[in-house]
Amino acid sequence: MPRNRFRLIHLCELCIDAFNPNLGSLDGHIETFCREQAVAPGPDLEFVSQVVYGCSRHAGLLDVVAREYIRACHRMQSDWTKFRIISYLALVRLGQPLTVSQLRKLLSNYVSPSILGELLGMLFRSGQAREHFLEGWRGHYSDDYLEATVFPHLERHAAEMEELIQHYEDQAKGPVSSAATAALASTKKPCTVPEPFSLTQPAPRIIPEPEVLAPFVRPPPVKDGATAEIHAAVQEFARSRKKISTLSSAVKASNDEALAKTLDPKLAPRLLTLERPTTLAAAQARAEEAVRQSMQPEPRLPP
Repeated sequence: MPRNRFRLIHLCELCIDAFNPNLGSLDGHIETFCREQAVAPGPDLEFVSQVVYGCSRHAGLLDVVAREYIRACHRMQSDWTKFRIISYLALVRLGQPLTVSQLRKLLSNYVSPSILGELLGMLFRSGQAREHFLEGWRGHYSDDYLEATVFPHLERHAAEMEELIQHYEDQAKGPVSSAATAALASTKKPCTVPEPFSLTQPAPRIIPEPEVLAPFVRPPPVKDGATAEIHAAVQEFARSRKKISTLSSAVKASNDEALAKTLDPKLAPRLLTLERPTTLAAAQARAEEAVRQSMQPEPRLPP
């Protein structure tokens, strides 16, 4: 088991998410990634390589688990790779050579205890795996393989995994001590004891005293704050407005007079070319006579 497990399991997740089959092979990607992340040769490099390669090899098995778990427990799609890694360690590596205690150390602080309790419970508790994952697994594996390999593995480790699942479920619920339970019981409010109504005792209604209104006081008029300079400026402005209106009337009258002169036919400009003597009328009469002569029928000669 690797020593710095908390860092390596996160490196496995980053390596799986960064793999692009269009850019190269999986072995080359793992080698390049581990070299860039300075993963020490030996158990650390072997652990990262086995997890990444195993998640790729058993993709059909793990994808079904992640998909059905997200659908059943309403978990976030962004944790898809985390669910696949947890499923790989539990379905493939558990028992060869990973023990339950080592699995517990690997998964501690990786995700929340509620996720671990739900996911491992769906895998190892009786009938849960068949109910949630069997139909999806049949799309990738035959029934003979599932009945000979997968389900016997789950049944073989179900008893020892039940304790781990219960541990994660208790962690998810939070610690509840006996002292806290006793304190909660002691602070419980007593039940309400009903009492009969007393209808014979009068309960007169208190009439409020009338409110005394203050006498109305008329406010003093507002003083004219305008000075003599302001009054003079206002009068000067009024006189200038009157002058402007007078000038406007004079300009309007001048414009009307100019317009009347323009429309007077006596004052209209003369066009001398129209007054020259021309032979236009005689030419027009000759043209009309020629047209009339051409329209008369020719006389027919006797045979």
